[in-house]
Amino acid sequence: MGLRLTLKPDERVIVNGCILRNGPRRHVLEVENRADVLRGDEMLDAGTATTPARRIAYQIQIALVSPPHRASLQAQLETGLAALALALPSFAPAIAAAGTALAGGSYYAAFRALTPLFPYEDRLLSRAAEESRS
Repeated sequence: MGLRLTLKPDERVIVNGCILRNGPRRHVLEVENRADVLRGDEMLDAGTATTPARRIAYQIQIALVSPPHRASLQAQLETGLAALALALPSFAPAIAAAGTALAGGSYYAAFRALTPLFPYEDRLLSRAAEESRS
């Protein structure tokens, strides 16, 4: 069984590095074999990659959608994950899962493994902003 994607009007999806945009109506696509897929609502851009976990996830996203860049990003990603694990030991299992997925070439799984860190980083930044105003 393949991956079933329901695309909203004008939604973007990346399949094996190719950016596709849906038309004005809702459509369903089925990916029947193994492919690198990233939905529009999951995509990060350089402007939203403002925290350590998001920056690493953004780099993983680049590797996911651009296979020629994977080899050049590998060492940087491994270093970033190691630093993140030291900074956020409570998230060590998620970070380790990202590292394992990355080592196995599962870039989407590595990307998804880091997403639980985003709300935590947001709370930390919000708290820091509140304290700086006080």
